[in-house]
Amino acid sequence: MNSETGALLVIWYASLFLALASFIVLVILTIRRMRYARFLKDTQDRREFLKRCLYGGIRYPNQLTRDALPDLSKTDMLLIGEVALDVMRGVQGKNIGRVAEMLLFWDYLPFARAQLRNGRRGKKVQALTLIANFWGDDSYQLLLKFAGDKDPYVQLAALQGLAKRHRSQDLPQIFRQLTNSQQLNALMLADVLRQFGEETLPHLNALAASKAQTSMRVAAIIALGNIGSLDSVEPLCALLKDESIDVKSQAALALGEIGDVRAAVELIPLLEFQNKEVRVAAAQSLGLIKAQRAIPALGKALSDDDWWVRFRAGEALYRLGNTGVALLRAMSSQKDASGIIAGQILAEKDNA
Repeated sequence: MNSETGALLVIWYASLFLALASFIVLVILTIRRMRYARFLKDTQDRREFLKRCLYGGIRYPNQLTRDALPDLSKTDMLLIGEVALDVMRGVQGKNIGRVAEMLLFWDYLPFARAQLRNGRRGKKVQALTLIANFWGDDSYQLLLKFAGDKDPYVQLAALQGLAKRHRSQDLPQIFRQLTNSQQLNALMLADVLRQFGEETLPHLNALAASKAQTSMRVAAIIALGNIGSLDSVEPLCALLKDESIDVKSQAALALGEIGDVRAAVELIPLLEFQNKEVRVAAAQSLGLIKAQRAIPALGKALSDDDWWVRFRAGEALYRLGNTGVALLRAMSSQKDASGIIAGQILAEKDNA
């Protein structure tokens, strides 16, 4: 056998080996794909079964007992949380309590503890969202513990649960955790804080005026505006003198949400503040509180260098009724920036 024939044999055997290996790999991949498809179908079937169990428990005419429920496997425990959340989103009131009751009968709380200890963010959020609907001190203490979690989304989930179940005596601890938090999502946090209600006003005022990071203070200010208590007007007016531009502008907006005309005397000077965001917020709020005494200052703001300040000032004048509209009509004849914005506001509002 010469060298060329030997080389050809080596190439032929190598090709045969590669073809055989490719076939084996193809068979393995096909089997794995079939098994995965089967796994997905079995999982979906089990989800549907668990959903039927939950809806069956909701419709159960008598007092629920553990004996009335089927047993769950360890695999089912991985699914029941997601299924329960789906069901809870579609029901209300006592039916949510029924779902929570079934989870307790299935010993979901120890499983939730394990998820909170070892799970990733999504699983922790899921566990906290569910146990917010439980009764008993064990679940409440878990919510209280994770209200100070470093993960902002886990913290928000815990706070959301505490807003449903909080005890007044624990508010100082909750807000101490917030003061030291690194929460950055001010809008979501503000919405959660609003749900705690008016009894949190002293704590929100203190947080807004504290040396906590700006996003935390802004969240407290937005919550104060959303709650809308007149008791917050004086503390918010004090924040109009804060060094932080974000705090100052959000305090102005919150005063507009509350709508107390007493704030006008503090807001009017801000129409000439050097930062445009503050000027925009002041103009918008003066319109919301319908401060008639602000008409001359708002008329002057129609000539502001910033378009948004001019727009909010014109919008505020229109909100102030006949006197403000009359000023807009008078200025709309001018050919400068104030006349242009006055005409635009009138055209937009009159045709709305």
